[in-house]
Amino acid sequence: MKKLFLMLGFAGATFFAFAQTTPQTTPGAAPQTAPAPDPNAPEFKWEETTMEYGTVKKGDQDNATREFKFVNTGKSALIISSCRGSCGCTVPTCPTEPILPGAKGTIKVHYDINRVGEFTKTVTVTSNAKSPNETLKIHGIVNDPDAGKPAPTATTPVQPAPMPAPVAVAPKPAPVAAAGPVHSDFDGTYNYQKKGGVWQTALKSAPDKWVPIADSKWSSAVEKLNARYPKD
Repeated sequence: MKKLFLMLGFAGATFFAFAQTTPQTTPGAAPQTAPAPDPNAPEFKWEETTMEYGTVKKGDQDNATREFKFVNTGKSALIISSCRGSCGCTVPTCPTEPILPGAKGTIKVHYDINRVGEFTKTVTVTSNAKSPNETLKIHGIVNDPDAGKPAPTATTPVQPAPMPAPVAVAPKPAPVAAAGPVHSDFDGTYNYQKKGGVWQTALKSAPDKWVPIADSKWSSAVEKLNARYPKD
């Protein structure tokens, strides 16, 4: 009798454990299956998904950006919801407008070209395409042509030689007015001569001491001299 109770207890425990591990199904319910892919969904067709930079010079911004080109080969509009670089040094720019069926698009990827050394980075593109997550890759080497060169040393600037002092130039003497002929036949006491347009006179006894006679008291003599010697 005791053995019978033991056997019944063992059988009940086995049944309980089996019931816990067996999936529960609703009678008459259809088995669950994965949803069928949308035959009209948009689809990427890439020209290439890996872009080689090659060896580029540090700071060369003309070589910092690459373009990944694609075509939507699906039957509905392709909408890109996000583009994420694998690090802050890799910045993608994706189209914000829908890409219609058969239309082309471009994703630009800018890499921080000031980071020296080899690099491999990725960009994840999330969209409503048949494959909702696409991965693009860039690879290259940034070379620093100035690496290993000695740092420039401070040098004392060469002072320019002082400019020579200007040489003083003596002013040119004023031109000496040409003197006309000496007239000693005007009267018996004085000689007369026209110099610089002005008549002057000197005593015959002191022929080198000429005195201008332009003032009014000599006006009569000047008129006579001009009349007698008009060419002077």
